[in-house]
Amino acid sequence: MSNLLDLMSQSDREKMLARYHERTAKRDTDNKISTEVYLLAEFGYYFGWEAIQAVRHDDITIEEMFSLLEGARKVWYQKLVENARAMTISVASPLSKNGTKTFKEGMKPFVDRSKINV
Repeated sequence: MSNLLDLMSQSDREKMLARYHERTAKRDTDNKISTEVYLLAEFGYYFGWEAIQAVRHDDITIEEMFSLLEGARKVWYQKLVENARAMTISVASPLSKNGTKTFKEGMKPFVDRSKINV
């Protein structure tokens, strides 16, 4: 299997590696754990124990791990925004003049994306 970084364009790869080097260069004496351990723990949070083992056994590089971690963070924050939006619609609907209509219109994008086309 090829390295995920090999699939990136040269400019994207350089940008990602620059972010990786910037992140791992931060050394604070107040840190209880090393930056690498923190990143690996966060990677495990998103992808599980097998992902940690893949890094430890050099199945994927630490730079590739960092790239996947950035993607996981982006997906996670997108989901948080979607959940907050749905919660706001749910809370605001009963307070609106036309609650049912407000709820249906507000939730329509979520309902449309949840339909499975077979």
